Formats: sequence, C-alpha cells, structure tokens
Amino acid sequence: MKEDIKNYGVGAAFTIMGLLLLASLTNIVESGTIYGLVVPAILIFSGIVTIPESSKYRRQVAIGLIATGTVSLLVRLNVIQNDVVNILLGATLLLLGAGMITKTHTKKSSKHSSEE
Repeated sequence: MKEDIKNYGVGAAFTIMGLLLLASLTNIVESGTIYGLVVPAILIFSGIVTIPESSKYRRQVAIGLIATGTVSLLVRLNVIQNDVVNILLGATLLLLGAGMITKTHTKKSSKHSSEE
C-alpha cells in the first residue's frame, strides 16, 4: 500500500512536469521557469520519496535525484556558478567511470584467473 502511494506521487509529479513542458510549447508557461524551478523541485521530491526503499540501488538513484535537483536549483538561484558545477560534475563522472571500469576489469580478471 505504501509503495503504491509513492508510485502515485512520483508518477503524478512526472505527469505534471510533462504537462508543463508541453504547455511551454504553446507559450502558456515559460520554459525557463520550468527548467529552473519545477524540474529541480520534482527531482528533489522524487528522491526524497524514493530514499526509504530498502534496495541499495534505489537509494543511490534517490540520492542522485536529490543531488541533481539541488545543484540545478542552486545554479538557478545564482548560489553557485556553472563553472563550479562543470568542475564538480566532470570530476565526479571521471571518478565514477574509472571506478566502474576498474571494478569490471577486476571482476573479469579474477574470474578468468579462477578458471585457469
């Protein structure tokens, strides 16, 4: 039951975001407002709702949603500059990518070694 409520909440938030983005095509709503305030708020909301999940993967996704929404909101409010975001995001992606490659390579190497 609790899972259904979360799914309805996140689904409703994404539906509203989709409607607002489509409304921006007809100039009913300004797209800058949507991308600057609504999208970050929905990302943060979705992350907060998803965090209590027991799955480690879902918690990581939830934290990613909250972080992305927070950074987007801080850029929009001119608390941090785009260059700072580019540095942090670039370094984070570089470390994550290298870590994933290393982890995959290590698994393959240990699997290959145990087969011999």
